[in-house]
Amino acid sequence: PCYLLAAPMLVRLMPGLEGLMSRSLPILWLLGLLVFPVKTFCEEPHPQQQEGRILVTELMFRPQAANKSGGGVAGTWFELWNPGPEPLPLDQLRVRDAGGRLFQGWPFADAVLAPGAFAVLAQSKEAQNDRPVPADYYFGESLTLDAAEGSLELYLGELLQDRVVWGGEGWPLCPLGYSLSLEPSVTDAAGNDTPEAWCLDTLPNPGLQGGYCDHDGDGFSESQGDCDDHDPTVGPGNFEECNGVDDDCSGHTDDLGELVPPYLCLTSGLCLGTKAVCLGKAGWGCPYPAGFEVDELSCDGADNDCDGFTDEALRNDCGGCFGAPDLCDGVDDDCDGVTDEDEPNPGLVQFCGVEPQGVCAQALPVCGSYGWYCPNIPLYQAEEDLCDALDNDCDGSTDETFEVGAPCTSGEGMCRRAGALECRPDGVGTVCVVEAAAGALELCGNQLDDDCDGGTDEGFSAGQSCTVGVGVCRTTGKWICTQDALGEICSAQPSFPGEELCDNGLDDDCDGYTDEASCTSDPAGSTASCAVGGTLKPPIFLLGLAASLLFAGLRRRARRHH
Repeated sequence: PCYLLAAPMLVRLMPGLEGLMSRSLPILWLLGLLVFPVKTFCEEPHPQQQEGRILVTELMFRPQAANKSGGGVAGTWFELWNPGPEPLPLDQLRVRDAGGRLFQGWPFADAVLAPGAFAVLAQSKEAQNDRPVPADYYFGESLTLDAAEGSLELYLGELLQDRVVWGGEGWPLCPLGYSLSLEPSVTDAAGNDTPEAWCLDTLPNPGLQGGYCDHDGDGFSESQGDCDDHDPTVGPGNFEECNGVDDDCSGHTDDLGELVPPYLCLTSGLCLGTKAVCLGKAGWGCPYPAGFEVDELSCDGADNDCDGFTDEALRNDCGGCFGAPDLCDGVDDDCDGVTDEDEPNPGLVQFCGVEPQGVCAQALPVCGSYGWYCPNIPLYQAEEDLCDALDNDCDGSTDETFEVGAPCTSGEGMCRRAGALECRPDGVGTVCVVEAAAGALELCGNQLDDDCDGGTDEGFSAGQSCTVGVGVCRTTGKWICTQDALGEICSAQPSFPGEELCDNGLDDDCDGYTDEASCTSDPAGSTASCAVGGTLKPPIFLLGLAASLLFAGLRRRARRHH
């Protein structure tokens, strides 16, 4: 039946055979026999589970003697151990070697491996010791184990219990007559896969628990008191050193007793009374006090480097310490010929409380004989009240209490012009900078201040009442501006004069006289009328018109003089 597994694999490996599958199955079986051995398909699988109920604990590759008469053991063998609390029936035990070969032939039908017990699986009966060994021996078919490299796998049924692979880097080469023995501390299947867990045993002891390994080769194993079996300088009887290590495996680190330190500490100056102590991994050391310096660097009146000298090469000609600042006090504190050169300027903000801007931009505190003082800053004002285009109070704003640049006007009437406020030359305020227009002749009736004197249409009576003519020719009107707006005339016109009538109390002929001698009686006794359309007397009419024009001219002349 295993061969049936080969046919699908052949089809996958040879795609051209897929079409022949249904009619050429016998041929495929034959090819499978030739190309793929039976072992390829029928060999039992290697399970991945590893339970560790039985372990390989000792391996003998090349015995020193071939029979009992040689005084040793003969034949290849290996040792098994049951580390668990339950007995293990060995009827299902199977063993494989590095080549995958399954060893059989051991009589396990009724064998049981008790808890903690050992069993030896040997090549032949010649492998049995000539001295009593508390273990069961099982002999089977030929067994060969290569000392250079190889492996063993133990199965109980289908479950892998232990796999040991030896050889390669770190594994010791087992000489003739030696065995590889597992350290007693390893109790699981994972722990016996590393070379550090196996020891070279000069006296093989099948059926007995092996001893601990001497990994560092110092002659002591862990069971013999070696507390660090990977360091040959650590072991029983070793000389205890100051290194933070228990060199003699006494259970105490650096237990030096009365051991004298290899060197002495400095004992002058600050180091007076200092003795060397063991500092563990750091070795011997001197616990010098705070302030100790390998080289004298601190000018403090103490022998910091413990050489018997104090502040050597650290003081100036004045007896002060080199590097001490020459402070602002009017004195050459370090005797170097320069006074007050070291103390840094405290700065305007820190010392004077003023920002270095505006009129204070270049100002700094001044060093004097009594220390630092604030400088006298021209034009500085704590509260700015000077209009001079400068930041007098050094707050970053200029003339902030004045409306410099604000719009303003100058002049009256038609002469008014717009400008901007600027500081006055004396700085006490602002002035509107603008050139006002020159005044012109005042015009009649435009409601404007033409001559820029603050008044409008002054000297004119436009809109007010006026009369012209005399007698019954007198009429009322209003003053109106002339066409060139330089003067004004009355809008009324006098009536036409009539004939002077007598005894009516009227100036009928509009000559300024009433009932003069030249009047004419009204035969009808009616009142004479000077109504428009009456009889004109040209001489009298011309006289009234001339009088009106003369009056208007006089008013115009008076305004011009005004």
